[in-house]
Amino acid sequence: MAFVSNGSWLDGNAQDGFRKTLEKEFSKIYVFNLRGNCRTSGELRKKEAGNVFGLGSRTPIAVTVLVKKSEE
Repeated sequence: MAFVSNGSWLDGNAQDGFRKTLEKEFSKIYVFNLRGNCRTSGELRKKEAGNVFGLGSRTPIAVTVLVKKSEE
């Protein structure tokens, strides 16, 4: 399964349970953190640079791929 989402769940404290559930349910997890948070400033903003969606999104973007192996 794959999905594109707001990337704030990657390091936000409020999403600990979500991350633990993903770890428990899936064999492999691939997350492509595209960053792009327009709400940062200074050095962090330089690291964040642009956004894959240009000015269409002000939040960080993450592409997540989840692989679940069958239990044989």
